[in-house]
Amino acid sequence: MSLHGRVNVFSIVAWDINNRGDGTYGRLHQVYAYNFDENGMLVENKRVSEDDSMTVVEGYVDGRASKFRYRTSADVKKYWRSKPR
Repeated sequence: MSLHGRVNVFSIVAWDINNRGDGTYGRLHQVYAYNFDENGMLVENKRVSEDDSMTVVEGYVDGRASKFRYRTSADVKKYWRSKPR
């Protein structure tokens, strides 16, 4: 997907998380994006990986239900296309 004039490759990863002591458990989802810099090196797009919406537990956080809304590539594309530049 093109983002801010650069082609980015997105990756959605998830892993189980279980810290029932503080009421947090489920699957932690994280979206990463990578693009090529001016030297042709593949680098992480920090704007994507550090966006709070791109890291969410699907399950419970502090005992409250939590949902991850960007589970598919279509969901991620829609989110980034709707964000102001």
